[in-house]
Amino acid sequence: QSIFSEIISGTVRCQGQVRFCGKPLPVNEVHNTLKAGIAILPEDRKGRSLLLNRSIESNLCFTALHTGQRYLKFPKLRRLSPINRHKISQDACHEIERWQIKCASPKQSVNELSGGNQQKVCLARALMTDPKLLFIGEPTRGIDLHAKELILDALLKLNQQERMTLVIASSELDELRRICDRIVVMYEGKIHCILDATASPEAFSLAIAGQTQRKEATDATRAR
Repeated sequence: QSIFSEIISGTVRCQGQVRFCGKPLPVNEVHNTLKAGIAILPEDRKGRSLLLNRSIESNLCFTALHTGQRYLKFPKLRRLSPINRHKISQDACHEIERWQIKCASPKQSVNELSGGNQQKVCLARALMTDPKLLFIGEPTRGIDLHAKELILDALLKLNQQERMTLVIASSELDELRRICDRIVVMYEGKIHCILDATASPEAFSLAIAGQTQRKEATDATRAR
């Protein structure tokens, strides 16, 4: 489940084809993924998502700063334009308030934050690129109950109110059933089956073990 989003994002080289919104998406290049409107939030926050020795402000604005014209004073000049530091500070303060990130100031090092607040920083940064599709791995791993509820509610609103497509990889089946429409079960590197979120616990248990209810019923009939 982890390697899937990494291949789409271009951080892991592979062979094959990817299509997004009916168009081919060149793989093996992160820039192509971001340009197409896909944001990736890996499950390894500290190793893959955060600039631990940089400020909250720097982390929040990093991707948008390097992939678009949002923070250029004179967008038409592109790389020759100076950075709009006031806009960066303004947006950082807004995101801190919006996501209820507990910190001393936007200048505080992100390494000093709790796991829940670090996850909020990661999610806010990904959304600042205005993606059409968000891949997110283990969205609530290692965070407190309050932060978990805030993040899960935010993901639901992104889908239901802003019509953003979400693909979530998680080992927490209860969370997936709460916020997902369909759940894809992978087994030995391949898609084993696709279940509706309302499917029975038995169906999920069998799928995770690489089996299906139909196969189990057939085997039982043969045994008789």
